[in-house]
Amino acid sequence: MDGGYVINGTKNWVTNGHEADYFAIVAKANDDLSKTLMLFVKKEDDGIKIVSNPKKADANFVSASTIKFDDCFVPKERLISDEGLKGALSTITYSRLFVAAHALGHTKQVHDEAVDYLGGRIQFGAPFIKNQGIQ
Repeated sequence: MDGGYVINGTKNWVTNGHEADYFAIVAKANDDLSKTLMLFVKKEDDGIKIVSNPKKADANFVSASTIKFDDCFVPKERLISDEGLKGALSTITYSRLFVAAHALGHTKQVHDEAVDYLGGRIQFGAPFIKNQGIQ
């Protein structure tokens, strides 16, 4: 479309989709379906609807929304990159570091809570943590 792009379709697992005011969307270009674009989209743009925020086994501190686009117009000035997928994949490196840090934090929290619990629970006249099998 002259002056911009029209997005139609659904994006699943949009990180922080419920909280974000802006999105970087990777979409296929109509003129060449092997080409992808990264576009800057505002939450208040017409044609955007947040459909759901599914619960996950863990990491529910980060929403992973499903967003539906229905004739959402994005002005050409909001083109971030004409190599959309390449740019998106480069961010995965940073996401992996975040996931590892999150897992490490959970592990430390569980360890600390177990030590506190076992140190405070008295079994056979002594803290349970003093049991040779626990140590």
